[in-house]
Amino acid sequence: MKRGDVVAATAKLLNHLIPAYGMSLVSPAWPDPALAEREAAARWSALRTVFAPTAAPRSRVQALASYDVRWILATPAQAKTFDRLPGVGEVEHGPQGTVLFRVETGRRS
Repeated sequence: MKRGDVVAATAKLLNHLIPAYGMSLVSPAWPDPALAEREAAARWSALRTVFAPTAAPRSRVQALASYDVRWILATPAQAKTFDRLPGVGEVEHGPQGTVLFRVETGRRS
């Protein structure tokens, strides 16, 4: 992971740590007055789609691509939902069983 990369994560602790290391989140970890309410809602909706095990794979991949997500940081329970998602591969296991996935889909060139 490097500064400026976009990360999808839902765990509260992770959402507060990721920006401290220079990465961006799909949805804000706390209210952001610079982000319009409509955009914040769209980002939360995309994040819910990414982590929804019942969402169609195509919808999940589109949500990742729409925010140019490069990484997913998942809890052990969430990690199972990314096993066969196209363009997503497991990279590393971390503390408390967190799993880092690299996303190879998106708008970047």
